[in-house]
Amino acid sequence: MLFSKVKDGSHAFSEREIVAQSMTFLLAGYETTSTVLAFFSHVLAHNQGVQKKLFEEVDSKIGEVQDILK
Repeated sequence: MLFSKVKDGSHAFSEREIVAQSMTFLLAGYETTSTVLAFFSHVLAHNQGVQKKLFEEVDSKIGEVQDILK
């Protein structure tokens, strides 16, 4: 799709445009992910009950996966 041609025969995006869009996508995704993880950590630090519940749920799911992998 990125390298497809439009009706007049020219390419939809140049190679430079594709690289620029890829970098924007990568950097924007990285910043968004880091912001959400920082906020998530902050919320968990202030809600010990939720933190304990999350830990127990993750621990139970990891245990299920480890039993399957044995």
